[in-house]
Amino acid sequence: MFPFRVGIADVVPKSIAHRLLMPALALPEPVRLVCREDRLDRLLGELAIHRPDMAR
Repeated sequence: MFPFRVGIADVVPKSIAHRLLMPALALPEPVRLVCREDRLDRLLGELAIHRPDMAR
C-alpha cells in the first residue's frame, strides 16, 4: 500500500473533495489516502517542493 498525499484548499467544500478523491480509492492497487487541509498558497508552495502528490 503506497501513500497518496493530497493537499486540499480550505475553501473547497468537503463534499467536492470527497468526489475528487473517490477515483483514487477505486484503483486496483490499494492506497493510503493522506489528506491535509490548508490555504491554497501554502499547498502550492509545498507542491513545488514535492511534498503532496496533488493539491486541489
